[in-house]
Amino acid sequence: MIFAFFFVLALAETPKILHEHVGAKWSVGYLERDGKVYFYSDSKAPTLIPGADPHSFEILDKESSVGSYTRDRKRVYYRNFPLESAQRDSFVAMGAYGKDAEHVFYQERKIEGASAKSFEMLSDCEGGNYFGPSYTKDHSSVFFNGHRVKGADASTFKMECDKKLKFDARDKNRLYLAGKPLSP
Repeated sequence: MIFAFFFVLALAETPKILHEHVGAKWSVGYLERDGKVYFYSDSKAPTLIPGADPHSFEILDKESSVGSYTRDRKRVYYRNFPLESAQRDSFVAMGAYGKDAEHVFYQERKIEGASAKSFEMLSDCEGGNYFGPSYTKDHSSVFFNGHRVKGADASTFKMECDKKLKFDARDKNRLYLAGKPLSP
């Protein structure tokens, strides 16, 4: 099966790399072949991005090591997933998060009830390291990896950057580790 896939690739137009990030542990990117756009990663064969226009296709977060949010003249994508409710003209990529004038997304999933107007990233203590704790908040809620942190107080919530501690965040009521409360 794999041989057949690479044989078909050999017969097709030579792919044009649109964006690639090669990290210490993986590489991801986008390529154009035969008028179509594909997402690829080390873990799987290139995947077609349905409906993507190669002539207007652009990477939104080139500075990020993730490089996963893109758009064309019609819509926004996360890797190979079209974000149907995303507004392409106001969309901003923020690592694994993205937002437009009305919605907030974590990867390909819309975060229901999150306020795009007040949504902000919190420092991950590693200077932008994608693998650090991924806390964000809006005016009323705190999120960890796109999930609401139940009971967290958004106005006093802050991350703790001392690796010697047994927690990674706190608010006026409790301590947290990986988005879970450590105390009642």
